[in-house]
Amino acid sequence: MQHPERELYELAEGELTGNVAAETYAHLRTCPACQATFERLTSLHARLTALPQLQPSPALAQAVHLRIRALPRPGARPHWRVAGLIFAVGLLALLPSLDVLLGLFDDSVHLPAFTDWSGWFVWLEQLSANVEATLVVGLCAVAVACILVVAQTLTTLQPQVR
Repeated sequence: MQHPERELYELAEGELTGNVAAETYAHLRTCPACQATFERLTSLHARLTALPQLQPSPALAQAVHLRIRALPRPGARPHWRVAGLIFAVGLLALLPSLDVLLGLFDDSVHLPAFTDWSGWFVWLEQLSANVEATLVVGLCAVAVACILVVAQTLTTLQPQVR
């Protein structure tokens, strides 16, 4: 058996049991270097456990918690640029659909001035046949951008320390 350093620490603290403890005790009987280390560790453990237990004041604990909360979180990265890019792509994807819907670039589609509901339903049915898949892609991209903005806002909110 090599010098069982970790086991000596655990044995000195009373945390080692079973076969590993028996093997470590057997090694201690034959190794003067480990015996000396074990005696130092046992003495140190006894002195540390004899020290009085100190409790920080509530004001100190609160001050430490406030300082910790003020530190930037390592995993929180701003999503603003990504959200803006996705939003812009979504708007670009919506442009052809908006052209179809509102007739921005040609005169093929106009908002009719119907006087009854049946005319509106016919117009909407004709319009839905012309709307491209870019409408769906654009709306999805805009929705993802909005979700990223909301997620970033929620991660930057600091919970209050009481």
